[in-house]
Amino acid sequence: MNNNLPRVSVITVCYNAVSAIQRTILSVLSQTYENIEYIIIDGKSTDGTLAIIKKYESRIAFWLSEPDNGIYDAMNKAIDKATGEWVLFMNADDEFVDNKVVERFAFVAKTHKKYAAYYGDTILRYGIGERPMRALGLKSMRYMMAFSHQSVFIRTDLMKEKKYSLKYKLASDYDFLLSNYLAGEQFCYLKYYVSRVRIDAGASFSHFIESKKEVLQIHKTNGYGRWEAYCYYWKAVLRFRLSNMLKSIIPKGLIKLLLKIE
Repeated sequence: MNNNLPRVSVITVCYNAVSAIQRTILSVLSQTYENIEYIIIDGKSTDGTLAIIKKYESRIAFWLSEPDNGIYDAMNKAIDKATGEWVLFMNADDEFVDNKVVERFAFVAKTHKKYAAYYGDTILRYGIGERPMRALGLKSMRYMMAFSHQSVFIRTDLMKEKKYSLKYKLASDYDFLLSNYLAGEQFCYLKYYVSRVRIDAGASFSHFIESKKEVLQIHKTNGYGRWEAYCYYWKAVLRFRLSNMLKSIIPKGLIKLLLKIE
């Protein structure tokens, strides 16, 4: 192993994910990059997830199974254990788009260490198909996640310094990234797809309104004016409701066709 290559800590958190965890584990273990530290934090699963983890434990740097106080508590436990220069979260049922993603990232990160995070594009997996999602411009970070958290490599020292706030249950990753963005930390766009993410099983999708309420609070905490914060909140809620209404009247065949259009 070339010790000059930056170590990348890839973290998976899971709970009762027996039908999904192997897909994620194999995606991480198939990466061609040598200097990966793989960490799995399980929330005391009871459905067979642990048997799958144990099947691959010889290739896992660290894994733990114990009750937690939600996904961000589990992610913080993993951050405590991470020894890599960079951290990426690839949670159960998510995967890298191919086996050279980390290798491509490390080549860039080795020579450009000034950035707080490197982010890329994401392929969204729906129940009826997939859709490519390009990362938004960084200016969008003021109001929303500009990219998927499964598609961002973050400097470990920043994560250990602050970690994820347990005040939020659905949007703490946005809170962390926004605070660093507003503090002047630099982000770099990788210009390629990093992850494939199943969104219809994600908390931030199924609890959209609750998530946006947390974002509203995050904006207030970061000094946004009342009008600015509420304007974005209601805009997001109305867009969501309109989207759901259209989905209820558009034939599934047409939706599948639209998902294929980038």
